[in-house]
Amino acid sequence: MNCYIIEEFETFAKVRFYTIYKDGDVYTETDKFFARFLGEDGYTKDDLNFREDFDAIVNLIETMGQKHGAKDLFFRHEKAAHALPSKSSKKISTIVGIAFAYMSNQLRLYCIRLTDKVVIF
Repeated sequence: MNCYIIEEFETFAKVRFYTIYKDGDVYTETDKFFARFLGEDGYTKDDLNFREDFDAIVNLIETMGQKHGAKDLFFRHEKAAHALPSKSSKKISTIVGIAFAYMSNQLRLYCIRLTDKVVIF
C-alpha cells in the first residue's frame, strides 16, 4: 500500500499551498513539476519550450497567494480535481485587472482547491 504525506509548500498572505509526496520519495510531486520546467538535470530540452506557460502558472500562484485568494475562477475543473490555469482568462483579467494569457497554456498543475485559503498541489 502506498502512503502519501501532505506538507506545506508555500505560504502567502491569502493562500497556503500544500503538496504531497510518496513516503520514501525525496521530492514532492510539486517539486518535480517545478524542477522539470526550470531546466534541472534529468529532463529533456523540450520541457524548456514550455517556459512561458510555466511562468504564467507561477505568476498565477503568486497573484492568488498575495492578492486575491484561491478563488474558484482561477481553476480549471477536471473531474475529481482542479488544475491551474483556468480557461477563463477574460473573466480573470476583468476581476483581477491583469491580462493573463491562459487560454493557450499547454501545461496543467493539478491540485485540489479546498477553500479560498487552502490548495493542495
